[in-house]
Parts: sequence; structure tokens; C-alpha cells
Amino acid sequence: MRRNDPLSTGQWEDFVEGLGFEAPPPLAVVAKLRRELWREYAAMFADDRAKELYTNIVVFEPMRRDPPASPQCPAYPRVDGRRRAVQRGTVQAVSRAAPPASDEAGPLPPFAGVIQRFLEERLPSGCPQTGVLSGLEWDGVGFLRPGLVPPALEPTTLEIHRRVIALERVGVDLMQLLFSAFASRGARHFLDPDDVADAEAAFEFQGGVAGDGPRYWAADADRADSHASAGLYRSLCYLRANRAAAFRRRYVVADDGAWGLPVFARLHTLCCARPVDRATLERAVEQLVADRRGAVLADRIGLVRYGAHMTHYCMRLQVILRQLAVRVPPSIAVERFPADPEGCVAGVLVEQTRPLSDEEADLIVRDRLDVERVEIGATLATMGIPYRDALVYVHVVTQGVQLAMGTDGHRHHKTCFLHASPALPAAQYAAYMYATGVPVE
Repeated sequence: MRRNDPLSTGQWEDFVEGLGFEAPPPLAVVAKLRRELWREYAAMFADDRAKELYTNIVVFEPMRRDPPASPQCPAYPRVDGRRRAVQRGTVQAVSRAAPPASDEAGPLPPFAGVIQRFLEERLPSGCPQTGVLSGLEWDGVGFLRPGLVPPALEPTTLEIHRRVIALERVGVDLMQLLFSAFASRGARHFLDPDDVADAEAAFEFQGGVAGDGPRYWAADADRADSHASAGLYRSLCYLRANRAAAFRRRYVVADDGAWGLPVFARLHTLCCARPVDRATLERAVEQLVADRRGAVLADRIGLVRYGAHMTHYCMRLQVILRQLAVRVPPSIAVERFPADPEGCVAGVLVEQTRPLSDEEADLIVRDRLDVERVEIGATLATMGIPYRDALVYVHVVTQGVQLAMGTDGHRHHKTCFLHASPALPAAQYAAYMYATGVPVE
């Protein structure tokens, strides 16, 4: 019995019972495709159960196809010249599954095509889609579109996340270089007391030595000497205390559905309420961009602050190493200015977010999510599309991305299946890897 063969009532009941599920109700139609029957069956349950069942058929229905070459996470050279082990995404069943149709940014990805067609039908005849109504404009419909290159001064949250992970990676290498210098050169005799105190604080917090991700910083690094409240020690205390919160994402747009569905819902809601002209649509898009930009900047406040402290930490280690006449390879050096030939790792600046309190940031993100949920629900109801059918896969991918980013570390590179960016140019876009419910390792 193949996936696309029509099933009779008896065959369908035998199929469901064979999987260990309760018997389905009688079918209204004598013969349907198994995929259609499964979706109707999933819709009978409450949201959580329906989401689980529907996700299984979405993710696993192409399992019988021959898979393409499996994407792999990139590996980075070690400072000592040895080769790092390649980390792979250990996702159950995906190794046998073909990916869905690509939603990578290109001429007409799925939601970009839907939005373009919608605007063509709503705009006056012959009106070109340029400016803010173009899916290729970062300050227009294309804002946050996966794969679209943003302005140099406006990196995405994904890019900042990867920069922070890169800073953690080079922080390990820099501290190992510093430890070797202290062990072999009697560095305490050649450095100022402040430099010695900062180096000893770095050794105490053991950044990345014992592990990565949530275990990056030593949990028992506490001192009560005269340097405990000054210098690098304060930054290290902040880094250890705030790492988990910094990597916790609430508003992340990393795939085509998370980008395009809120855009389409806003445009559809506006056009259904009253006749609109081009100027009205442009104002609506500009307001949507402003709202989403505010939510993005509010969501990553903690990440940017953590990244700024991490940048200071790495650059402080570089300064101490150079005072000891230890050469820092450019591949693990943080750049002091754009295109710095002595540093290839981009830092993070506090200017890359907004000066908000945590309470204000939480309110902005929560309001944005509530507005999108209402608009998307109303749009799907107006179009007669089942709410679960349109949103389950988008939600599952987004939750998978949030889990991957929250547990990411310099040894894993868990965002390697999202679109490439300057901090991870070797990434291979395969967002379906985050839709299986199994963490990407």
C-alpha cells in the first residue's frame, strides 16, 4: 500500500489500528489518499495531539524517496593546527527523508511568490512592485526574508548569534595560548598587576575548557580578593550569569514561513477591510517593518549585551598576549575595526540593539507575537484554511530553531542548517532539519 494510493474504509481502519492509535470514525468519502485521511484524523484531537500527529505526516511522508546528499555542519581549524571533528546533525529519520521544496531566498520562493501574486491582483494594472513593495528590499516586504542580505550596519539576529558563538570559540583558543605563555615564560614577572589579575580571572572561569553551550563557564568561579570587583572579573561574572538568557530566543525569523506568513496576513487583513491603493499598502508595509524591527531588536537585547562583554573578554586576552610577544593568528583574533588585517572575527557592539529594560523588551516581543497570532488566525479563517494546516509546520520549525539556538555552542554550530551569513558562510540551508522534534547536535 503506497502513500498516494486511495484507501477504502476498511483499509484505513486497519492502517490506523496497526499504528496503535484508536479507531477512526466512519469516513464521509469512500476513497481518499492516505495523506488526506491522516490530516482529517489529526484534526479530531486537541491542539497538542493534533500538532503531533499532523507533524509526523508532514515530516515523514516523503521518507520513501531517495535522499539527496545530507547537509553537514562546517568544521573550523584548531589553533594548534589539528583538525577538528566534523559535527553532524543527528536527527532521527531525516537521513532517509528528502527535504521539502526549497524555501531558500531566490527568484520566487514560496511565500515571496504568494505575496507577489497577491499584490499583483490588488494593485492597479501595470503598477510595478518596487520600493517597499518589493520582496528584494530589506526595508520593505523583504525585511527579515531568509537569505536576503541586510545592510552592513544591520546584522540579523542569526548573524549576531553566530558572531557570539565564534567569539566563544576563539575565546577558548586565546585562553589556551595565554595559559601556555604563563606556564612557559614566567609571565607574572613581565606584566602589570592588572594584567596578571585579568589573566588569572580568565583561568578561573575556564571559558569553554570543560564544555560548550550552557557549560561554557565554570560554575564555581568565585573570589574574594582585592581584584574581585574590578577589571575583567566583573565581565566574566556577567557572562556566566547571563549566558542562558542571552541565547533564549522568543522572536526569531529563520525560515520562509516565519517570514512570509505574518506579511501575507497583514496585507490580506488590510485589503479585505476596505479598498486600498498603492500608497496605503506602502504605509502598511512600512509600519509592519517598523513593528517587526522593534520586536527583533527587543528580543536580542540580552544576546547583544552578552556579545559585547564577550568581545571585550577576547580583546583583553589579545592585549595581554601581545604584551607577552605571543603572536595571535588572525583566524582567532577579534577585529578592532572593519577590515582589520590582524583580526578575522567580527565583534558585537551594543549599538546593534535598543537601550531598553528587560521588562520593556518583554512587553514589545509579547505584543508583537499577539498581534501576529490574531492577524494570521483571522486571515486563515477568512480564506477557509484550517488553522493547524497552515501553522503547525511553521511553528514546529520555529520551535526547533529556538531550541537549537538556545543550546548552541562552539563545538556544535547548531545553526548550520539555516541560511549562510558572514559569520558562518559554509552553512547549508535545510530548515526541515529543525522540524523533527529531535535536537540538532
